[in-house]
Order: sequence, then structure tokens, then C-alpha cells
Amino acid sequence: MDSGLKASEEPEYPMNTTESIRELFLLLESMAIEILQLNFEEDAASAKLEELQSVQLVTRQRIDDIAKSNSDVDMGAVKDLIVQCYSLEQQITIKLSDYSDVLNGHIHKFKTAEIARNKYQAGYTYAEGFFLDEHQ
Repeated sequence: MDSGLKASEEPEYPMNTTESIRELFLLLESMAIEILQLNFEEDAASAKLEELQSVQLVTRQRIDDIAKSNSDVDMGAVKDLIVQCYSLEQQITIKLSDYSDVLNGHIHKFKTAEIARNKYQAGYTYAEGFFLDEHQ
């Protein structure tokens, strides 16, 4: 699901500030849904996640800028979208936390294997130098 509007693009028609913020929240919502659909086991997911989060950051900044510079913004008109975006962000946090736990489990297995290898593998350290045999 790829949204057609990017955060850096201006809408093609003039909108009032409430409509502009609504469009930006719709973009945030679509970005959040795309993040939730990512399969983190795929190699390309990391780059896609970074790209989507970058768009989210720019979009949030634009919402803040519009809201701060315009006193005629009716945030009540987009309350449902705000709640939806917040809910999606909580789901993303849970998904990323769960995946972090999976990765930490893999790291723990590697560390356990390394400890076992070092415990049973005899490693000898020799000092470098010359040894003289006095009996010859």
C-alpha cells in the first residue's frame, strides 16, 4: 500500500488549514499502515522502514508548522484521525519491540555458543622469543 502523496509535495488544489492538516494526518495514517505491513525478516524492510519514518517525521513537522502558524485550525475535525494515528503508532511500537526481543534472542544464542566454544576449545598462548638449551 503506497500512498500517492509524499510529505514534500504540495496538494494540487488550495485547501484551508483544517483540510491541509487532515490530508497530512491521512498521510501519517497510510505510512503507519505500511510500517505495520513490513516483514522485518526481509532485507529491504530496514531501508523501507527508514524511508517511511523519514516521511512521517517531515509530515509531523508540517502539521506542527501549520497548527502553530494558523489559529483557525479545527483540531476537533481531525480528532478521529489523530486517535487512529496514535493507535497505529502504539501498534508499531509493540511490533518493533517484539522484533527487538527476537533479535536479542538471536544475539544471546550467539553469545552462548561463543562461551561454549571458548570453554571447550583449548587455546594456548606462547610467548614469542628464543629459548636456549644449556645442555647442548
